[in-house]
Amino acid sequence: MGDVLEFPSQQAQGLAFLDRQLRELLTAKGADEQLVDFAARQLTKMYAQLSESEQYGFTVDLPAKLSEEER
Repeated sequence: MGDVLEFPSQQAQGLAFLDRQLRELLTAKGADEQLVDFAARQLTKMYAQLSESEQYGFTVDLPAKLSEEER
């Protein structure tokens, strides 16, 4: 069985939600469009950078001589 891929990704969904909520909040508070755009860009950029730092993985190459139990 293969892996299930979500489209858009969870990160993209989260960024879109964050952007919408921030825009709604700032607009409701009376911020102009220029400020709303700036704040949304900055916050989503920081969120994306933080999310990327959590994406990690590693691989271990084991000798071919190892049995299944030893692996």
